[in-house]
Amino acid sequence: GQRRIGFEQFERTLELVAEKTGGDLEVLREDVVAAHGPAFAGTQREKVRLHDDKSTYTGIHGSDGRHSIPVSDSTTTTGRRASRLSIDCEATNRSKSPASPSPSRERVKELFFQYDKNGDGTISIDELMPILQSVANMREADIRKMFRTMDKNGDGSIEIDEFVSWVFGRQSKQDARAKAALIPSDTSGLQLTFYKFCGPAATEMDGKSFTKLCKDCKLLGKQFSVTDADLVFSKVIVPGQRRIGFEQFERTLELVAEKTGADLEELREDIAAAHGPAFVGTQKENVRLHDDKSTYTGIHGSDGRHSVSSKSGGPRLGVDTMLAAAQTKGSRPTTPSTSASPSRASTPSLVPSRASQGSSSSSLLLDLFKGFCGMAHDIDGKGFAKLCKDCDLLDKAFTSTDADILFAKVVTKGQRRIGYNQFLDALKLVAEKKGVEVVDIERTLVVSSGPVLMATQPEKVRLHDDRSTYTGSRSLVGHRAP
Repeated sequence: GQRRIGFEQFERTLELVAEKTGGDLEVLREDVVAAHGPAFAGTQREKVRLHDDKSTYTGIHGSDGRHSIPVSDSTTTTGRRASRLSIDCEATNRSKSPASPSPSRERVKELFFQYDKNGDGTISIDELMPILQSVANMREADIRKMFRTMDKNGDGSIEIDEFVSWVFGRQSKQDARAKAALIPSDTSGLQLTFYKFCGPAATEMDGKSFTKLCKDCKLLGKQFSVTDADLVFSKVIVPGQRRIGFEQFERTLELVAEKTGADLEELREDIAAAHGPAFVGTQKENVRLHDDKSTYTGIHGSDGRHSVSSKSGGPRLGVDTMLAAAQTKGSRPTTPSTSASPSRASTPSLVPSRASQGSSSSSLLLDLFKGFCGMAHDIDGKGFAKLCKDCDLLDKAFTSTDADILFAKVVTKGQRRIGYNQFLDALKLVAEKKGVEVVDIERTLVVSSGPVLMATQPEKVRLHDDRSTYTGSRSLVGHRAP
């Protein structure tokens, strides 16, 4: 009445098979054990000569071990299984490397009090966010998710016991990335550099990122090419996977050092000193009819922009706001000199008196900054360059290229916009570059009228603009010539 047998009944079947075939029972048992399990065979594909006949391979395909001549079809299932087992074991052994020493609890507690900026005995999300964004290049959503994991009691802050428990507890891949930034196990910073090359949300490195690491760290050369980097990556990666972890990455460094003949410790220090990938944008080619401004004609050749110049009456924003602020704070606008441009002469200067300069200048400067930010609370590189241009800060000593370089110095690494405090730091660098005082730069900004907005000037239409030609009711109601 049964359809299945147990192991004891299976041994009885082997005795009957040996009796039926006339073979030795022990030999039969050894042959069954050597099979290591069932063989699964899929659909047999047809042979392709240029692919399957590896003796015809040339170049790198014929020289490395991945494209060696295959085992003959007469190889037994046992041989194929043993070969595959040895390959998996070799890959596993290669991926293993000595683990980095774990930090002591005293060291963890010491770092906890360093991250506690306000000294209240806890770490808030505002104290943790800038560290992980700037150092570990983590996204805000990932940081908040990790913070909720660390905050066991859910009170919105991390106590020292929760912090220590998180460091020595079970962690996810994102937690390992944050731990490399907060509690570095190696003093060189190699692990943190590895995570930065992985990307903002990744904890493992693919082949493309590894090649970029070799390029940015200047490892490529005659002894170690891009092809060698791909081969090294393929040697340490687990079969079936496309990414490697930090332990496998350390194994790649050993292979790179062996290939190039460099010292392993020096190689690790050079990579750690990179502090992350280098980002280079596409370089546009020069267009003669656009870049050679000596060929401009008409209004395009009369001013530096492709519209009516601000010095000929271009509209400006932020004037009413600055005037109201100056009148409220009691500052007295001064009359500009007669040598100023018409647009500057028509607008009173907003230089506050020395008595009220400390109170009103900062407010006016903040209003100017907000005017160039638009709807946002911070400003990007393009907006900062426009501010320098519209406020007449650009000259031979301080060019638009200097403005871009200066913006890159003050912006947080990985970010593209700066806040008001970073803007004030940028003004100090501008003053240093131009060789003047910071107060002079701030005064120049305050007397400006804000961002210049330029629109296309329409051509005149006689039948519309010349209202003396209007007839009928249009000439009587609301459309009469002035």
